[in-house]
Parts: sequence; structure tokens; C-alpha cells
Amino acid sequence: GTGEYSGSFAKITNVQELTLPEEIKYIGDGAFIGSFIQTITLDNVESIGNYAFRECPQLNSVVFKGTKKIGAECFKGCPKINLVQFPYSVDEVGYGAFAKCNSLNSVDLSDINTACVLHDYVFYDDVALSDVNMQSSAISKIGEGAFAITSAPTGSMTDAKLPNQITGNGDSTLGNLL
Repeated sequence: GTGEYSGSFAKITNVQELTLPEEIKYIGDGAFIGSFIQTITLDNVESIGNYAFRECPQLNSVVFKGTKKIGAECFKGCPKINLVQFPYSVDEVGYGAFAKCNSLNSVDLSDINTACVLHDYVFYDDVALSDVNMQSSAISKIGEGAFAITSAPTGSMTDAKLPNQITGNGDSTLGNLL
């Protein structure tokens, strides 16, 4: 497949907007870690590697279209991301993918129509997170501590809609969510 090499744009400070051509199907591990990218549009990227955009201090907008896999700690520590809307195609969101995104306040997973797994600590320590919508999604499993907060006495969660098929009745589809 066609993709960006691991670490190829790490710590780049002069690129603010990233729009990848449709030929790019995957982004390698750590490809943009610590870069100053502000906006990302991923139209045809099917897989985003581990740590690909970790600790990007200026990143505030991410648009996914057709993405299937979001790697572990992919967007961890991106302090300006405030909204994430997942496309219908996502089937895996890796360990801690959006952990410690201090401004993230709204997550919309409702369009996901594949048997998606949210791994452990996906939204860990996202203290501003107040609105999570996944009610109509096809999420099949939510990992341990997916929405856990440890850096503040309480989180901001005011509205969370779980997927209809996740009951938490000992069926191991729902980890210790909080």
C-alpha cells in the first residue's frame, strides 16, 4: 500500500494544514509526532499508525473520511482538539488514542456502522469531555477506563449515550468505563 513513512514529518514546525492525496492509504507510526499542524483532513486514509499525531500542540481540527483504524495514542496529548466526529467506517480505536486531550469536549461516534472496538483508555483524562454520542453506533466493545479521569476531582461529563447493543450485563462488552 501507499503511505507515509514512520516519523517522516515528526517535529515539523512550518506545516499548519495537512490534506493528503487520495493515494495515501495509511500513515505510519509517529509520522507527525510533535509537529505544529493545526488542521488535518484525511479523506482516504484507512489506517493511522500508533503515535502518528501525538503531542501536536497546535492541532485543533481532525476530519476523518473512510478511516478504519486509529492507532494507539494516535492523538494523545493534543491540547487544542475540542471535537471529534468518527466516520461510519471506523472499526478500531487504539489504546489511549485521544487520551489527555485537555480541550476535547464533544465526541460523536454515532455514525460508526461496523463492529468497532474502543480499546482501553481511549479518552482517558479528557477533563473537558462533556458530550459523548454513540447511541446509534455499531460499537461492539468499550475497553477499561475508556472515559476515566484521574487528573481532576471530577470530569465534565453531562451527557453520554451508550450504544444500544452494549448492556454491561456481564457480557464483557463494557469495561470499567469510568
